[in-house]
Amino acid sequence: MKELHGSSAAHRLFSRRSLLGGAGAGLVASSLSADIQGFAAAIDMSSLQPTSTFAHIAYGLDGGGYWKTSFVFINLDSSAASLTLLTWSTAGTPLSVPVVGGSLDSQHQVTVPANGSVQVDLDETASTGITTGWAGIVVTAGSVRGQGIFKQRIPGRPDFEAVVPMLARTQPSCIIPFPTPQPAVLAMPFDCTGGSVTSVAFANTAITARTLDLEFVDASGASLYVGHESMVAHGQMAFEIAGRYPLVASKKGWMHVLTNASDFTALGFRFNPTGAFTTWLPILA
Repeated sequence: MKELHGSSAAHRLFSRRSLLGGAGAGLVASSLSADIQGFAAAIDMSSLQPTSTFAHIAYGLDGGGYWKTSFVFINLDSSAASLTLLTWSTAGTPLSVPVVGGSLDSQHQVTVPANGSVQVDLDETASTGITTGWAGIVVTAGSVRGQGIFKQRIPGRPDFEAVVPMLARTQPSCIIPFPTPQPAVLAMPFDCTGGSVTSVAFANTAITARTLDLEFVDASGASLYVGHESMVAHGQMAFEIAGRYPLVASKKGWMHVLTNASDFTALGFRFNPTGAFTTWLPILA
């Protein structure tokens, strides 16, 4: 099956509308040089399963325009918070990304002031092609929430942007153990009708290889297709769904992970015929 940035320049990134990457303006509580640094005591990324994630990042030049990804982190505590932003390539290896005001690294330590916020921008001018991957967050102190911003900038037309939340799945705790737990759920809508294009990204957050079993169901509840994708540890894939699975072309409905959903993170984008896009937010349970 074809990778997202496969056959032609028009199909780079998330779809023929070119997807994912980038990010807009935001909140900066203090100078980035003070708040963002390369992580001196490196984390062993091969043995880490982050609890908060962004399933896709992208930045760089794309056919005369740019994609950019940014992150906004908000500290809900009255004391300073700290986190580490970790980035992986589609192949599951650490991906060094250029942070504006910071360094080129796969690990960036971010300090968020008490009750404050910090925006972290990936430098879209640092790459002459599109660089893609995904990001994980490890919060080491404080209560941090976050969002990612994706921006496409092409001369001669308005900038397009979309925002996605930092995804986290927490396990419930109870003094008396629950009975056999229900499987984790990860689902998203899709729409391939009327010239619309749905593109998605999935990342394997586990430290071992996993198989992504993905079912597509139409609006009437009928199963359209079940795909099986082998993914290496910390690997990622992003693609236009109708291009990868032709049986969902001209259909709308929803998709969901059939097994081991707790090991995956995802996000989706819906492009309208003009090229503008919005986000499909995953349903996690």
